[in-house]
Amino acid sequence: MKKISFLFLIFVFVFILSACGGSNPEEPSNPVGPVDPVDPVDPVDPVDPVDPVDPVDPVDPVVNPTFTIAKDSFTLKDTLECKIEVNVDKGTLETVEVIYTSKDESIATVNENGEVSALKAGKVIIEVVLKDFPDTKKEVTVEIYQTIKDSCEIYVGEEKQLEFKVNDVILTDAKWSSLEEKLATVSENGLVKALVEGSVIIRAESGYYTYENTVVLSTNPLIPTSIEIKMIAPETLYLDSEVKFELNVVPATASPEVVWTTSNEKVATINEYGVPTFITGGEVVFTATSTKKNTIYASIAVVVPKYINPIKWITDANFDKAMIDVIYLHGLQGNDKLNEVGPLYLLTGSISKYLFEALNINDEKYMLKSGADNYPEQKATTIDFITIHSAGSYTSTGASLGSCEATNGCNDASWHFSVGEDGIFQSVPINEISWHAGDGTAIKNTWFDTGIKATENVPGYVTFDDNGYYVVNGQTSTLKGITTLASNSKVVPINSSTRLPYTGINTKIGANGNYYVGTIWWSTSYETLANKGGNLNSIGIESAVNEEQNLGHEWQMLAKLVGYLCKVKMLKPDFAVKQHNTFSGKDCPMTMRHASKWEYFMDLVWTEYNAVKYLNGFNFELIVNSEYVGSNGLVIKYPKTDTTIEYKVRITNPSINYDQTVTLSTIIPAAVEVVESNANHIVWSSEIVRPAYKG
Repeated sequence: MKKISFLFLIFVFVFILSACGGSNPEEPSNPVGPVDPVDPVDPVDPVDPVDPVDPVDPVDPVVNPTFTIAKDSFTLKDTLECKIEVNVDKGTLETVEVIYTSKDESIATVNENGEVSALKAGKVIIEVVLKDFPDTKKEVTVEIYQTIKDSCEIYVGEEKQLEFKVNDVILTDAKWSSLEEKLATVSENGLVKALVEGSVIIRAESGYYTYENTVVLSTNPLIPTSIEIKMIAPETLYLDSEVKFELNVVPATASPEVVWTTSNEKVATINEYGVPTFITGGEVVFTATSTKKNTIYASIAVVVPKYINPIKWITDANFDKAMIDVIYLHGLQGNDKLNEVGPLYLLTGSISKYLFEALNINDEKYMLKSGADNYPEQKATTIDFITIHSAGSYTSTGASLGSCEATNGCNDASWHFSVGEDGIFQSVPINEISWHAGDGTAIKNTWFDTGIKATENVPGYVTFDDNGYYVVNGQTSTLKGITTLASNSKVVPINSSTRLPYTGINTKIGANGNYYVGTIWWSTSYETLANKGGNLNSIGIESAVNEEQNLGHEWQMLAKLVGYLCKVKMLKPDFAVKQHNTFSGKDCPMTMRHASKWEYFMDLVWTEYNAVKYLNGFNFELIVNSEYVGSNGLVIKYPKTDTTIEYKVRITNPSINYDQTVTLSTIIPAAVEVVESNANHIVWSSEIVRPAYKG
């Protein structure tokens, strides 16, 4: 290695000499021009001597800071705060700053001292790191459990739905539990049922949330522990007996409100006030159930006979004062002016609304024959009404009306019965239609629900408001009257001013307890709103007008027939019995209408209906000894002054060993002169105004 270095130095030296201008003496050089003299070189300043370097001290090694934490997880339940304890080894640094960061500040925050403040339930990571040393960090887990507390009261035996809400959101995945199930149970959906008195915690858990409701279980002072029923009724119970029930509710603080029900509504119904209505005989059980707790109830069984109290019925039928009236007879219904009526007439009365004679119907003499031009021979789909007419001539009798119909001498009209004092004659079977009411047969009667609940069991009083909506018993329906076309194609609006027939718009009570109204139409002939169903759905009865007969007697015979037909067809008189006027607007039955005797006639009908329906099997024997009263109860003579008479009625029913006699009295009024000044008469048919609503 040393040999190579020496040769390298020789080579360098020779190379330097050659570069400095030396030439090879053996080779001539090229001639050159004169060379400028070289400037003398300035002498070099002497170099200062270098101070000697001090020796360097040895450097200490750098140590990074580190830290430890006392706990790397916290569970917060009873408190919402905790502190992260950090132990720092600063290493070779004089100061070290610890930085705390919450990874979800919506759950918890942390300050510069490591103090954690929980905001809501959940899980959050707190990062702990040394400033300037990002890799020197640790994580602390904080789990926050929140308990939502509530309280409520539930009465024993009742249920209450609890709701587990967080931020107004119901938690549906909660697990519910009762801490004492002997006191109260809770369903998987939070429905608590109180069993006995006490206090219990109902708990629900969902994630980091717990719901605790302290429930007080107590006895509701309004809930009865028992109910007793006492019946207040006559010693002998009848179908029409006034019966009421008294309740004894225990304890005294409990609510007396109950819901009444009946075991058989065909036997009896009962209203919300606990008043029963007996419909037919038999056994029925009435039950009163507490509205506060449906397991608290009481029942009472009642057995009622099939008949009403006969003594009460005959007493109610008694007239305190017999009728005597001067009226005009009407026969030509198209003319109702006073000077075009028939003769003045003495209308005589009776001592009783019940006619003490049997109902006799001749169903052979004038029965229409098949093929007759005035005989429809068509079955009625339903019979809803009984229509009362009066004859077109005040010389008619029952027989003459029957003969006119049988020979088709009455303008192709037909009806079911002809009634006069001389008898009752049937012409058409009662399950068939006839042509008598003037409302045609093209449109049948249909019932429409008004949506208005019926008042007890009485017909609805129907009017219309200004917009044409039905008003029933003062309540406006959502049902609107159908605007109809008159026969002359004129559109007829329906409003509060529309003219209505005397008996109004037909109604019935539906199975849902609502009032239903029948089909209506506009009668151009009589300028009035009318009802359908006269021809297709009613039994027509013509009554005679004859000054030679006792019209009062005839009307009682007519009432007896109508009562019988209502019973056979299962119709209630106040819903079913109508005037001819009801179906076409015609002024008929004219004599009865102009004498203001429709309500009088309906009283007779109700009396006869109750007798045939509820007193079947009873016999009523009139025992009267007076020159003024006949054997059937009709007044045959009037005294000079008002005279009170007594009479007896013996009531018997061998099938039940019933035999009772009741004594009654009636005033027989003094005779009156049959003159125009005494006449009880409505001159114009337009003045026959239907009764106002009684409310």
